[in-house]
Amino acid sequence: MSSFVVAVLAVAASAVLLPVLGARVRRAGISAVAGHVRYQAAAVAWAALVVGAVHLAGAVDEGRRRGIGVVGDLDVPARGLSLIGVGDGERWRTLLLGLGGSITVVTAVVIAVQLRRQGGIPARRVLVVLPAAVGLAVVNAAVEEAIFRYALVEGAGLLLVRGTLSETAVALVSAVLFGLPHLRGLPSGAIGAVMAGVLGWLLCLSVIQTGGMLWAWSLHAVLDVVIFSLALAVGASPGAASERPDDAAGSAAEPGLPDAGPYRTAR
Repeated sequence: MSSFVVAVLAVAASAVLLPVLGARVRRAGISAVAGHVRYQAAAVAWAALVVGAVHLAGAVDEGRRRGIGVVGDLDVPARGLSLIGVGDGERWRTLLLGLGGSITVVTAVVIAVQLRRQGGIPARRVLVVLPAAVGLAVVNAAVEEAIFRYALVEGAGLLLVRGTLSETAVALVSAVLFGLPHLRGLPSGAIGAVMAGVLGWLLCLSVIQTGGMLWAWSLHAVLDVVIFSLALAVGASPGAASERPDDAAGSAAEPGLPDAGPYRTAR
């Protein structure tokens, strides 16, 4: 039990600390890309501390930790996904393209609609920032999956094996702790928090059921490529709330997670 308690506390602390970290980077007055790079460097260090703390707590628990791998078994059938219209029996490998593709399209459309209300998206600029977006997405997805999925599932390993804790319970914890910080995200508002929460639930179940991080990281990275591309294209920097372009400069904003916002749109 101690390792799961440590995991929940560490992830909850992350949900508070990461937005604050993003806000501090924003106040540094550097470019959007430089801000994201600086944020990711600090976030990597924090993720290492979180994972280390969970492993240390697990070492004093009785028995063997669950042990989450890198790839896992993508051919195992998914279960418990009726909430999003997926019946039991679908293999995770197949879901990565079908379900993952649908989630990516929906995310892109919602973000595009929200950003258009702030002045539009320069299409050519998206192509210019795409290489930087890919690099940031790869790292950011790894960091957040390490914190919000790996740490929780690894911490809950023995409880899951013994049946003391259900897969659904662990996934719901991940959903709440991942969704709430995205209230001021991209997508923003309640819809952003709900979308992030459902995504967190799905990714957590994938880690538990496949026994690996690859499925969750792959989908998360693809989504982050979309998010970073659109955010950087409009001059977004980490830790700033979405604002109208004409109000962006010089106004204080609530902190937020840089991968799914919140962002400030620069003039």
